[in-house]
Amino acid sequence: MESATQDRPTTSPPAVPPLPEPMPPRLAPAWLRVWGDRAGRFVAWISQWSIEQRVLAGFGLVFLGILVISVMSYRNTAVVVKNSRLDTSSYELIQLLGSIEEALIAAESGHRRYLVTGDESYLKAYRGLVEQMPEFSRYLQALAGPSGQEERIRALEQLIQQHNYRRIYEDSPRFIAAAAMYPDRQKQLEAVLQNMKKIEAAVLRAEEMRRQNNYPGAWESVEKAASEFPDDSKLNQLRADLTTQSADFVRTLRAAQDLEKKDQIGAALSHYLKAQKIYPASDFATDGINRVKKAILPDN
Repeated sequence: MESATQDRPTTSPPAVPPLPEPMPPRLAPAWLRVWGDRAGRFVAWISQWSIEQRVLAGFGLVFLGILVISVMSYRNTAVVVKNSRLDTSSYELIQLLGSIEEALIAAESGHRRYLVTGDESYLKAYRGLVEQMPEFSRYLQALAGPSGQEERIRALEQLIQQHNYRRIYEDSPRFIAAAAMYPDRQKQLEAVLQNMKKIEAAVLRAEEMRRQNNYPGAWESVEKAASEFPDDSKLNQLRADLTTQSADFVRTLRAAQDLEKKDQIGAALSHYLKAQKIYPASDFATDGINRVKKAILPDN
């Protein structure tokens, strides 16, 4: 029998897992480190100042703050004053409209009584209103400011002086509405729009001919319009493109015209015939040939 004092088998304690290694500290972003270094250098630089320099710097910062506050206050005050003026103008405008309404009601009432009774004394309010209407109109216009119609008319006059008819044509609905109250400007606008219709028709013909590879014909269509309207940007751009695409015809025709101006009739006729051979339907070549023939045979 085993002894009671026999040692019992010992059990080993459970193994403890190793602790995780501590995470390395997270680095701050690069821009934060840069600014931190700069701030540290700035503080170190200031710490080297004398007391007098620090006092002067403090007063400078205070003065700068006062200056910024003063600028902001001035701007806010200017806005308040502007709004106050607008409110005053609006109030005066409302008062004026109320006075005009009262005068119109009185004039209309007196006019009705005159129609019923035939007594001209009832027309006193109407006649007074007619006399005051110019003054009402001037005062109302001064309060309301320049109208959109007047601004459009000024823009129209400026574009006409600049010969910028293309811009007028592209914005024609706005200018037509503005010119309705000004007969002179309306006539000018109608003339501009009629000319622009001619230009657009020439451009459309030229585009159609170019789609058919008829470059000389397209060039002639544009050249005729450009001689009458030399300032149109769209027309000039198309003209330049077609000059390149029909270079042989244009070069020959222009050489014939230059020779004709120099009275070299034979050489001019030869070049006109050559241009006509390139483009048989050319009006420019036909007209040049007829002119040269008359110069050669004036009796015929």
